[in-house]
Amino acid sequence: MKESSNSDELKAMAPTLFSIEKKEAFTVPAGYFDSLPDKVMDKIAADPLYSPSAQGNPFVVPENYFEGLPLDIIKKVEASQAKRFSLGGLLAQVLRPRYSMTLVTACFALLICVRFFQKPVSMSISETAEVKVTISDIEAVGDIDESTLMDEISETSAALLKTDNKSSSDKAMEDYIINNNIDLADIAKEL
Repeated sequence: MKESSNSDELKAMAPTLFSIEKKEAFTVPAGYFDSLPDKVMDKIAADPLYSPSAQGNPFVVPENYFEGLPLDIIKKVEASQAKRFSLGGLLAQVLRPRYSMTLVTACFALLICVRFFQKPVSMSISETAEVKVTISDIEAVGDIDESTLMDEISETSAALLKTDNKSSSDKAMEDYIINNNIDLADIAKEL
């Protein structure tokens, strides 16, 4: 019932398509696949390139090739090594566009690094004492032991803490806070 409704619908929508005869479009002759291997082998045998006389080795090696091969290899290696270490070849290699930009960039980076490491280094320990250190001799700095540096810094810090470098206005402010019983929390809130 469903098939007849589909055919009625097809007949109504496309009468020309419905009128075409339904048959198998592609067919294979009877026994085609049984005789195919024999037909292929017959065509191969008929081709002159596949004849038994053409099946010999088509490649030929020149006479005394393998006897002279090691000497030829050694000569070529020596010639390539002689080329490799020439100054002109090295200069030509460096000046190629793909290497020249890399060389310029590396030189520029080296220049920036040298300029950066020659700058003087300033360290401010307190308001009254400022020490300027210029690092010019890297080896001398490298020879100093880390514990020696730490001892020197701690001694300098202790000496600065012992000295009373307070100005008179700072002392007056401290005296006012102490004498008037002002709470430091109140001052922090005001700030």
